[in-house]
Amino acid sequence: NTPVPRHNSVVAKENQILPGDYIKAVNGISNSATALAEAVMQRTTLQLVVQRPYCFSMRIDRAHEPMGLDLNYSEKGTSLVITDIGPGAVRRRAKHVLVGDRILTVNGLAGTPEQLLMYIKNANAVELGMSRCLL
Repeated sequence: NTPVPRHNSVVAKENQILPGDYIKAVNGISNSATALAEAVMQRTTLQLVVQRPYCFSMRIDRAHEPMGLDLNYSEKGTSLVITDIGPGAVRRRAKHVLVGDRILTVNGLAGTPEQLLMYIKNANAVELGMSRCLL
């Protein structure tokens, strides 16, 4: 039994850690993902600051132009993280998409990061299911 299921089994539903939640701090450390990962590895007792995601969808008609997104992902992940927004369809047609937003689904389809990339590349119009950390 890993720590998250163990935690979730003994707390109220509203205090459970859910897929897609943002871990903002571990044992008071919040300055970088690397520092958070190191804090997790160094302790057996963890105090987490967790934020639920703000979820929204965005329809983007590419009109045969590139999306203009730089994306990052984890091989074990289920989303794409926007690391930069350059010239292209998103900047032109979806100005409120921000660096740091996660793409969770494309045209209603979830999948591995590689699948999400393929769905985006193969469609001229996309409906992106997205999440954002509001803190």
